[in-house]
Formats: sequence, structure tokens, C-alpha cells
Amino acid sequence: YQRRVHGQQFEAEVARYGDIMYLEHVVDAQRARGKTYHFLRHAALHFPYVSYVMKADADSYIRLHPLAQLLPTLPQSMLYYGYTVFDTRWNLTFPFQAGPAYLLSIDLVQWVATSEVPRRYSALGAEDMTTGYWFAVSRLHGLQIVHDTRIHDFNAGRNPTAHHATHDSLVIHQCKNTALFYHLQQRFPDDRGYEWPDREHYFLTQLHSKDWRGRTRW
Repeated sequence: YQRRVHGQQFEAEVARYGDIMYLEHVVDAQRARGKTYHFLRHAALHFPYVSYVMKADADSYIRLHPLAQLLPTLPQSMLYYGYTVFDTRWNLTFPFQAGPAYLLSIDLVQWVATSEVPRRYSALGAEDMTTGYWFAVSRLHGLQIVHDTRIHDFNAGRNPTAHHATHDSLVIHQCKNTALFYHLQQRFPDDRGYEWPDREHYFLTQLHSKDWRGRTRW
């Protein structure tokens, strides 16, 4: 019953706002670890005019106003932006951007869509580490890895990087309930109803959620 009600609410939101797309090749989001790969391929094919593509978790609160101010200052080529973490696995030590939110310039998205390495290793493991692995193993020339500590967990659990939301926060992760999203909206009123100043820095974002079967918001 709960799944049916949620499904009806979801379809109503699709009809009202028209900002959700359906990914092909993804049947069960809990098992299809290659969902981010298919999303990036879809973005490269259907939205080649955007400057950036962002992947974010469904429990990440994204502050649109400061993000819009940030985008014009970022490199527009070979950009891999987020909260940078290093890991050692698959016989390689490499950096990757943590899963709560990371941003790719469109040329890097197009590389993912057309290159053999991402296709071959589309479901290697956790999606954020997998994305970093593609770039590391391919030794991409000119890759620009940008680390930003303003992407952080909300003050919960034992994560040492977690803290309360401040006006410096850009993306706040671990927002596990509607009340917390509402609280952040009230705390940052400039984010409500924000309209992008121009199309040049328009970006596409995926809210990566295990609750929906291959459905991606943009």
C-alpha cells in the first residue's frame, strides 16, 4: 500500500512540474549500480547544451543561490568538482568526489558517454568511487579536480566532517526527513524560488535515490 501511494504521489509530481525523466536500462535502482553511468550517457545525448552536470543524493539539500554564484567561477573544461576523498582499491590509489554531490563539466560527461572504460566498469562498486576510478585508470590529461569543504553532512552520526548548516554551506547531506528540508528552506530564504540568471550556466542534476526505480530528477 505504501509503495502504491508513493508511486501515485510521484506520478502527480511528474505531471505537475515536468522536471523528472525516466532512465532506460535501469530496472531496479537498488541493484543497478550502473545508474549514474546511464544517467551521464543520457545527459550527454539529450542535454549537450548545458555547461555542467551534477549528481546528488536525494537526501542532499542543494543551495541554489550560492551554487549559481559559484558556477561562473569554475573551469568549464575537464572539471571534476566536489568533496574530494582518496581511496585505495582495485590496485590503485585515486581521488574521487564523495557521493552526496559532485559536478562534472559537459565535456567530461561526453567523455563518459563515449569511452570504453566507463562502459566496461559501469557497475564496479559504489557509484562515487566508480566515477573517480574511470578518470584515474584512464589518466585523463588536464583533469581538474576541485575540492570544496562546503559540501558536508548535517551534524549527525560520527562523521568528523559533519556540522550544522551555515551560510557558507553549499550542499548539506543526510537530510533524512521533510522537516529538515523545510527547516533549511526557512534558514536560507534566498534559495526559495530562485531563478537562474542566464542559460549559459544552466545545469542538469540527478538526485540519486534508492527509493525509486530508475527515476531521475533534472
